[in-house]
Amino acid sequence: MSTSLNSTAINSTNSAPYLTSDRTELAPLCNAQQDTRGLRIVISCLTVFTVLVSMALMTQLHRGDYQVVPHGSVVSDNGECSAAGVAVMKKGGSAVDAVISTLFCLSVVSPHLVGIGGGGYMLVYDQRKRSIVGCLDFQASLGNSNSSIGVPGFVAGLYQAHKSFGKLPWSSLLNAAIEMA
Repeated sequence: MSTSLNSTAINSTNSAPYLTSDRTELAPLCNAQQDTRGLRIVISCLTVFTVLVSMALMTQLHRGDYQVVPHGSVVSDNGECSAAGVAVMKKGGSAVDAVISTLFCLSVVSPHLVGIGGGGYMLVYDQRKRSIVGCLDFQASLGNSNSSIGVPGFVAGLYQAHKSFGKLPWSSLLNAAIEMA
């Protein structure tokens, strides 16, 4: 009885029942004599294609034009002002353009928090260069005497940021604030 079991075992030299060229219900696509050259060619071509596409995408990322973000986001205290910033980016504006539009909108909606009577600071970071490319200080400037009054720098600072980093016309950035007023 043990000899008949050994003759059909997988480790035996007589493994013919397990390696047949017949397709069965249990193995409809596999057989022992299948030629795999075609499959190897397909896999090789797909591998080469994947590597080439990856290299092209990496080159585009590092050397291509700046991306226009169709689904960018802007966060502020007011949803309508955030939507105005997103609309500016969808028109092809830069992130600085979106900030300017959002801030002018907020100066209409929340003048006690943001307004033309104030100032601010702005850091501009370029992700391609992985460095800060601009730092603006547009706080209220004071004169030399103790009785001097601060001159607000909000509008002048945002205008300087627009001249340095903006893409869209200045007037188009104020449309949302004008409509809100």
